[in-house]
Amino acid sequence: MYKQLAKYYQRGFTLIELMVVIVILAVLLSLAIVSLKPNQAAELRQQSIAFKGALIAMCDKSAFDQHIYALIPGEQNISMQKLVKGVWQETSLGLIEKSALQWNKAIKVSWELDKELAKSNGLEEAGWMCWPSGEVNAGKISFKLNELTNTLQWNEILNFSLE
Repeated sequence: MYKQLAKYYQRGFTLIELMVVIVILAVLLSLAIVSLKPNQAAELRQQSIAFKGALIAMCDKSAFDQHIYALIPGEQNISMQKLVKGVWQETSLGLIEKSALQWNKAIKVSWELDKELAKSNGLEEAGWMCWPSGEVNAGKISFKLNELTNTLQWNEILNFSLE
């Protein structure tokens, strides 16, 4: 009788057992991927921080170089110009990578600008300007992703508030 039972004794796993394990691993892996993906609030916060960093870096550069700088928002990104001998020239932020100045494509960006101030200073497109004294024109920019919105505001001495 023992020999008959030994004949049916299996070594290893059945196909059904292996399929159940693979399905369980697939579910766990998909949950891990979803939990590691940044959520919408984090993406908005990251975009706000990148913009704030660019604005601060521009004002620091303005004070260091003793030139007026302007941060100009566009549909795809933000650019920077400086006033040299009465002429606005495209420039960069140096250490900040160009990709840091790109808008996140999933986020809708809107801003409020004083167009008259830009025109009075000879700037073709409206933007936020920093003077060598460290002053900047106050501003407001909003980042919206689905139902979530982050609004970043600042005053003339770069005191920020986030709504």
